[in-house]
Amino acid sequence: MHHRDLQQREALRGAHEAGTKVVRRRVAAAAGALLFASTLELCGALPLNQAAAARVISVTITDSGFNPSQITALLDKPLNLRITNQGRRAHEFAIPDYYIFTQNLAPGASTTVGFTPDKPGQFTIMSDPSGNDNPEFTGKLTVTDAK
Repeated sequence: MHHRDLQQREALRGAHEAGTKVVRRRVAAAAGALLFASTLELCGALPLNQAAAARVISVTITDSGFNPSQITALLDKPLNLRITNQGRRAHEFAIPDYYIFTQNLAPGASTTVGFTPDKPGQFTIMSDPSGNDNPEFTGKLTVTDAK
């Protein structure tokens, strides 16, 4: 190889290594920013996405009803309902107007229902494990516009 070819090759190698270092620094900076944002999200200070920003309400089902039996939600704000059956029989959780129907939950079973209420008003919550439109008990979901 000629001296000039070697110089060009060395120059290209140096440019490549410098570019690689820049990319590594950018990746490290992005990873650090993501870790920082994740830490803030875990502390409740900064949601990373809509699912992380969802309000969470725990609902317990017993053999005599829901607790709480009345839930208030905000229009167009994500909501996660953590449903736990603490009864001795199987129960279901349903909000028919929102097409939400859990499977029958065995005693001790839990599930999470996530949705974004998109219409204001009052809606029936019910448990109908037999599936024959004869609820064993009901509750109420109230969706309000916070504007």
